[in-house]
Amino acid sequence: MNKNGFSYLVKGSAAYVVAHGKWKNSRGRRFSMSFGIITNPKLAHVAAEKVLYFCATYQVPKEKINYNGDFILELTSKANTNLALEAGAQVFYQEAYVSGRVVQSLGGIQLYNKNSPFYYGYVFLRAIRKSDGTYLWKNYDYENMR
Repeated sequence: MNKNGFSYLVKGSAAYVVAHGKWKNSRGRRFSMSFGIITNPKLAHVAAEKVLYFCATYQVPKEKINYNGDFILELTSKANTNLALEAGAQVFYQEAYVSGRVVQSLGGIQLYNKNSPFYYGYVFLRAIRKSDGTYLWKNYDYENMR
């Protein structure tokens, strides 16, 4: 694998971590990247692979999302709200209020709060709305995932 083969991916995203790990492995080296709050490179690679599996299994946005501004994450009951809290978001029940960026990467949706990235897999998101209530993305498979 060539290193330029994943240079277009968002650094820190699940797709980037997996591609970087495959590149390192092809050169006979160990994994070296963290993923989210997981700092152990081997565990981070496994977690990123699982996130990519869920991303491939569940609905992927049909249009490319690249939004700057205030947004609201509607989280499922399985979601760990500590991820959003650690990134500086305000969390009330299962909704996280964030001022930052939403970017669609190859493996899912990357979220930023003041340039601090955090990530939720599709199984943990019901929807992403702008602050005015219009949907950026809605998980239509949410009822089937319960």
